[in-house]
Amino acid sequence: MILHSIVPVEAMQQMLADQQAVTRRTEPLSDTHFVESYLQNGEWTIERIISTNLQDYLNPALTPGTHINTKKS
Repeated sequence: MILHSIVPVEAMQQMLADQQAVTRRTEPLSDTHFVESYLQNGEWTIERIISTNLQDYLNPALTPGTHINTKKS
């Protein structure tokens, strides 16, 4: 991978290592939408919504950054 940046190589390598260390998963919340979330401080936090229903993007309960309770842990 070629990376053109003014950020020092060591800082970029650390950021990439930190990003890979985060536990992420995609979870279905219904038949029409999924959320991609990551584990932070013992809670799952919504990172993005995957849906074909535009109303899901207006749902405040699915806002990125919202903490969710899931069946799996």
